[in-house]
Amino acid sequence: MLAVGGTQLNTDSLGNYLSETGWSGSGGGISTVESQPSYQKGVVTQSSTMRTVPDVAYDGSSSSPFAVYDTSSYSGWIQVYGTSAGAPQWAALIAIADQGRALGGQSSLDGSTQTLPTLYGLPAGDYHDITSGSNGGYTAAAGYDLVTGMGTPRANLIAPALSNQSTSQGPSIVTPASATPNPVTGTTANLSVSGTDPSGTLNYAWSVTSAPAGAAAPTFGNSAAANTSVAFHLAGAYTFQVTLTDPAGLSASSSASVTVNQTLTSIVVSPAKASVADGGSLQFSAVARDQFGNNLSTQPSFAWSLAAGSGSVVANAGTGLYTAPSSGSGTATIQASAGAVNATATVTYGALPAAPTNLTATAISSRKVNLAWTESSTNVTGFVVQRANSGGNNWTTIATIAANVTSYADASVNKNKSYAYRVYAYNSFGSSGYSNTATVTTPSVAIAAATTSTSSAPPTQNTAAALDWFWRNYGRLS
Repeated sequence: MLAVGGTQLNTDSLGNYLSETGWSGSGGGISTVESQPSYQKGVVTQSSTMRTVPDVAYDGSSSSPFAVYDTSSYSGWIQVYGTSAGAPQWAALIAIADQGRALGGQSSLDGSTQTLPTLYGLPAGDYHDITSGSNGGYTAAAGYDLVTGMGTPRANLIAPALSNQSTSQGPSIVTPASATPNPVTGTTANLSVSGTDPSGTLNYAWSVTSAPAGAAAPTFGNSAAANTSVAFHLAGAYTFQVTLTDPAGLSASSSASVTVNQTLTSIVVSPAKASVADGGSLQFSAVARDQFGNNLSTQPSFAWSLAAGSGSVVANAGTGLYTAPSSGSGTATIQASAGAVNATATVTYGALPAAPTNLTATAISSRKVNLAWTESSTNVTGFVVQRANSGGNNWTTIATIAANVTSYADASVNKNKSYAYRVYAYNSFGSSGYSNTATVTTPSVAIAAATTSTSSAPPTQNTAAALDWFWRNYGRLS
């Protein structure tokens, strides 16, 4: 039979173990009847001939009670204490060991021949050794004593020992987790850790415990290895943790903080392609990006230059201002540089088209005006026709026409209205000046159309006949 003494347990505010002392209500002493069993020899010093108790101890003080939910006498939560609470918990610990033995095909423990001899033979480190406190007759001391026996259990060590499993203290970290390089200036790093375990076997599990906001999870080469590569997707501060676990389920962890710095990797020049007229200017901007394609939080100063072609480039408040030659046509390459990194953009330059000439506007009916003009140059892409009221106010575009077409019929006019028209040509380098302005007033009635009447004078017989004559001679409004 396993004899259980009592202690008073001390914890912090979070319930973490701090210490224990011998409890005043703990039983203990030297038997006057039962001889000392073999497993106590060499361990018990209080007697060399008689059995002593307790064998072990457990929290039993009313100052550190247990919460128990009762469905019989008290119907609810109650606080219990005493060795009568500690003994069942030791029984539970032994039941766990028996369960482990059953999984391994072994029988349940026998108290006198297996449980007690095993408990007395365990390393001192498998117990919390209670070295202070008294039960009134005896005082707790280092090693075995008549208040707490061999001490209170370290369950994660005693249960495997009773079930004939390893009583390993668990893995230990030899070389803490680290990253190379650190800080990281590229997109990858190598993570490593070194550990040891009495079993000689360790499983590794790497994880990310903190990362920059919005960052995609780093990608491990092999998160189950002691050494692994890791790929990043965003600059910032990361924390990695690796957990080492042995076959008994005992574990140890180590963490490494890694900083990934933004590194200037590329430059983007805008616009990438553009056109500008002879003698004209165009402003280019640049942005530096890191190894992940994101804009650098602190942009460098850019040097601007003309890498090829004609014209000139000057720096202008962080941008590059390109000015095309005053005449001719061609292509130029503008370059922005920061350190050893550079990027380019292409600009094509050439002459603007000449303004159209000889614009005329003719009202052919109260609902239609015909326009005609002369094309003045050969580098035209198209024409834009604009219309305003007769005062030349509120110009709006009414049509865009291809090159070599020099007329347009405006069928969106109203009768008895005055209009002004103008036309300009355009190409990839820009627009010409405006043509001359042509004005026109639409008639209030339809312009005469061809008739089949045989009479040249209106009939005078009656109103109906007169209306019929007008209709046949002047036709419909169009």
